[in-house]
Formats: sequence, structure tokens, C-alpha cells
Amino acid sequence: MKNERIKLVPPSLELVNQMLEAILESQMELEQYLTWVPNTLTLEGATQSMEEAIDNFTHFNASLRFFIIHQVTGRLLGAVGLIIRDKSVPYFEVGYWLRTSELGNGYVTEAIVLLEKYAFDELEAIVMNERRLPSGQLSNTAVYRKLSLDLHQ
Repeated sequence: MKNERIKLVPPSLELVNQMLEAILESQMELEQYLTWVPNTLTLEGATQSMEEAIDNFTHFNASLRFFIIHQVTGRLLGAVGLIIRDKSVPYFEVGYWLRTSELGNGYVTEAIVLLEKYAFDELEAIVMNERRLPSGQLSNTAVYRKLSLDLHQ
């Protein structure tokens, strides 16, 4: 997912150092709102966080995190994601954070537009063996995309 200025990329261990740099730069602002910040202030903690993000992304669990990367410089600007509140509805919450030095440049707005397009156009799947029924059998869950954002269609 990309536009002229940014691209959203899934979690990757290749991004750990840039993520750590961005979190350290923005620690004072981020830790006011995000409980996970103290656990990611070291290379070990940042790596563990990224590994968790990769696992969640792979298994469609807890959250789908994307990193906001500047198209020209390749700099990691922050992250945006869908926090999975209830897969059965489906019900997602959007979460994000941005480097303090990049605030006010419109990157979060652009990232959310891209994420919204992904959520409504691309997020369609059959999640295999996603839950156990009261009978003990495994059940699949179908996730369908919304065809239009126009509520009057």
C-alpha cells in the first residue's frame, strides 16, 4: 500500500533498528498514551515487539500492524494498524503512533486512508480453524470486504 509520499509495510525484523530509533526519539510523547513503550526501549525489547507483530500479522491475531515508511528517504515514520477487537463481527480499532519530529505533516492522515482502503477492499479471507465450537469441532471464519463506503447504496 502506498501513495506519493508514504508506503505501509508489514512488520519485519529488518525494521527493528529503525523502529527502536523512532521510539527512543519519541519516548516522552509515546509513553503518555501507549503502555508498551517501556518494553521496547532496548534492542531486545524492540525485537521481541517486532516478532510479536509478525506473529500477529501472520495469524490474523490481536493486531495487524503496518509501518509507515517515507517513499523517498526510506525512513520509518511510525506505525498504523488495525487492532482486532472482535473477529466475529468483525470489529477493528485503528491505532497509530508517529515520530515526534514528523508530527503535523499529514502522514497519519495519509496512512489511515491507505489502511481504510486495505480494510475495506483487501481484507477478505477464510480464517481456517479459527475457533472451537461448543461441540469441540474446529470452525472456520469468513471475513468479507465491504464493497462501498457509500451507505446509501
